[in-house]
Amino acid sequence: MKNDKLWPKLPVASWKGTYETLHMLTQIVGKIRLATTPKENHWWNSTYT
Repeated sequence: MKNDKLWPKLPVASWKGTYETLHMLTQIVGKIRLATTPKENHWWNSTYT
């Protein structure tokens, strides 16, 4: 079975505004977490996802 039948097509152009908003909000959450957690060696207090 081909992979193109398993996943629906996702045209980015139709939801670009939503993508940009979600991206910005996740960056804000990450910055808040980074600023409010105690610092640890090698930046272990921040999750890189």
